[in-house]
Amino acid sequence: MYLASIPVLIAAAWLIGWCGRLGRGWIDRRHFRSLVASAGLITAGGLALATYRRNDDYATARMLYAHDVAMMPESGVAHANLGTAYLREGRFADAVAQLEIALQLGADADITEQNLGAALEGLGFLREAESHYRAALRLAHGEDYFSPQFDLFRVMVADGRKAEAIRELEDSLRAHPGRAKVTMQLARGWAQTGLVKRALPLYEALVACFPDAPDVRNDFGIALAASGRVAEAVEQYLEAIRLAPAKAEAHYNLAMARLAERHPAEARREFAAALNLRPDFIECRRMLERLASNPLSSR
Repeated sequence: MYLASIPVLIAAAWLIGWCGRLGRGWIDRRHFRSLVASAGLITAGGLALATYRRNDDYATARMLYAHDVAMMPESGVAHANLGTAYLREGRFADAVAQLEIALQLGADADITEQNLGAALEGLGFLREAESHYRAALRLAHGEDYFSPQFDLFRVMVADGRKAEAIRELEDSLRAHPGRAKVTMQLARGWAQTGLVKRALPLYEALVACFPDAPDVRNDFGIALAASGRVAEAVEQYLEAIRLAPAKAEAHYNLAMARLAERHPAEARREFAAALNLRPDFIECRRMLERLASNPLSSR
């Protein structure tokens, strides 16, 4: 808008100068200066108002991209950007419409396919979303590969095909072991934000692929305990301790599970083991003190 104002300012300056020359003989200098100042203020005010109104067109990214689509209707990138903006706003039907046009016009296929899958998933069309996530997987390269893998996993679980989803993720992890760390981080993130049911299938796949990884066992136990499956959590903690006897966190978690099962003596033994391995384990020390005063305390 500012660049577009330059010709207007030049024209206004020329007009004021022309009026000054024209009226040099019949208007005094003091009034002429007032006229120039007034004309300048009116011009600046008009341009400021026009700029303000124009800025409304770009108040959001979506409005900016909508303008781009209006100006460049044959641009796949413009439609893809607008579709992504709609997706972020939760306007899934509008997102689908724009992203389908973007694919037809040759926008970046892997990212657009993935976003189209997300929009269809938002509308509840799980099988259609799966189709586009698979297309994104076929087209993606390098580390980008694993992002649509998680999307595909999630939508298959939501579609009631958890066992199939886990098998596919296991195959992917076996083919690309280096991606286990990313999977672990995602599972932890879901579990820590209350999405335990979503995290559990990931842990199942991780344990199947890496049964001798104590961190995987320990984290799986935490997720199981959070979902109320304490007996299964105990099994995972015991396996983590077998694999890594010096892992204080596993002893502590086992102690908490034993306490939930109302086995205070076993809990006390595990708390003591954890504190022996890590003397600065403050929470562990507090739990031992509470057990000394109240053997069935779990808080």
